[in-house]
Amino acid sequence: MLTYVSLSLTYILVIQLVYKLYFKDTINLNLDKILGINVNNKVEFYLNKTIKLNKQMSIMWIWYIFIIIMFVVSIFFYALHDLCTYLDIYINVHITFYPNIIADNINESTNSLHDMLLILKLINYVSIIVTLSLIGFIVSKFHLNRSVNNIYIWLLILTLILTLAFTAYIFNDLFLNINNYVKTYLNLK
Repeated sequence: MLTYVSLSLTYILVIQLVYKLYFKDTINLNLDKILGINVNNKVEFYLNKTIKLNKQMSIMWIWYIFIIIMFVVSIFFYALHDLCTYLDIYINVHITFYPNIIADNINESTNSLHDMLLILKLINYVSIIVTLSLIGFIVSKFHLNRSVNNIYIWLLILTLILTLAFTAYIFNDLFLNINNYVKTYLNLK
């Protein structure tokens, strides 16, 4: 669930950055002939008001999103470290809850549990590095007024989305096929 929350927040981050980076302070639609003068003026007024409010609040939301993403990535870091350290204990607890796991007709997984946890650790490290780099670029661009090319920000956001999506996929696979992974782990041991 945390990865899906982080992904949702990353999409909100994209929207906030689009408003902050690409929208002008005021927009003139010039659709008088199509909509009429009154409707055009009302649409322009509300559109410009939305842009102005969003630009004023966007920095707050950007920092709020970064704090939550760093919190989630830190939880993953701690949980993966704990899981790797005490894997045998967790396997024994799982066997206690499902004692027939060895006797059951379960297909063994092609990937080992250690491999999946190693992949998750690597993805987590990449997520941490990308998030910290993204924070550095945002600080440079908006607070220090340095010239930062927007393509770097978008590449980092794309990388963050991909790492969070892949993390969600692997966690989902582990959750759905935990018995297969445990049986493979026990057979390898």
